[in-house]
Amino acid sequence: MTKYQSLPWIEKYRPSSLKEIVHHPSILTIIQKFIEVEKSLPHLLLHGSPGTGKTSVILSCCKQLYKEYFPFMVLILNASDERNVDSVRKQLIQFASTTNIVSSPLSKLIILDEADSMSLETQEFLLDILVKYNDNVRFCFIGNYQYSLLAPLQQRLVKLHFTPIPYEEAVRILHKIADQEGFQLNEDCMQTIYSLSEGGDMRKMINIMQNIYCSIPPQEDRTCIHNDYIQRLFPMISYKKIVQQLFHYFMNHNDIENCYDYIQHIIVQENIYFLHFIEEIVLEMIQSHITQQKKIEIFLEKASVLLVNTTHTINYEIQSFALCALLHEYLSS
Repeated sequence: MTKYQSLPWIEKYRPSSLKEIVHHPSILTIIQKFIEVEKSLPHLLLHGSPGTGKTSVILSCCKQLYKEYFPFMVLILNASDERNVDSVRKQLIQFASTTNIVSSPLSKLIILDEADSMSLETQEFLLDILVKYNDNVRFCFIGNYQYSLLAPLQQRLVKLHFTPIPYEEAVRILHKIADQEGFQLNEDCMQTIYSLSEGGDMRKMINIMQNIYCSIPPQEDRTCIHNDYIQRLFPMISYKKIVQQLFHYFMNHNDIENCYDYIQHIIVQENIYFLHFIEEIVLEMIQSHITQQKKIEIFLEKASVLLVNTTHTINYEIQSFALCALLHEYLSS
């Protein structure tokens, strides 16, 4: 087996040029204009859902802009890794402060992935570097959430928002990879994989498909993958049944702390994705438990705040209590 054959499919089939990028036509137009007209990049913030092409876009852009100078002109770091803060800061300062060692008029580029997990201290440090060495270097911040960055830092960045990959585009990519690997997926499989990805996370979809394919024993037929294989590896969670059990528990228990413990128990026991769980709860509430239009509007307003807060946190304890309070208000009345 060659090194290329053993690569994870997300790397093996990562777009190598901007022409291979799917979706995001307006973003690609903007990036292409920077390359062809401006001959340089501004400071960038690429933000949006996971697996939507943020890293692929900037890497493809760098290949087109810097060509053979890519290794000398681009520094790629993971902003969430602050275990060696001092050494990383020295590396950043050295890269940003030195002039190009190649004969290129282009500014160098520092790519910081997972930028939304940076501490405030790190952000302030990067802001100083960005301002001080603006003539030498450009920054590209990549993250899921825009508002986790300091306002003075955001104000200096061109923000490009990446939306989830639509089902039709995802199917086309998955079929292309399946053809290259020598197997087929039917429509049911495609829908299941898209659902498992929480909708629009292309990286997760490709990983799921590779896991399914690699899990099939050699003695079984690998040329056509069915939903049975997916169920074997990824048992589907019946959110509707779990939500109904949750509602029954809330209507029979008035203690919010006990309700919180119950939510934590079922999330761990069923391996539930918290954000998707809240979405299912909201749907069930407005479909079966709230009838008055005014109450639905108030509930949706409160639920929207909860959903936004949940997408911006890595600690779900507070949001779990907020969910308990919301359900207690509407199910206990």
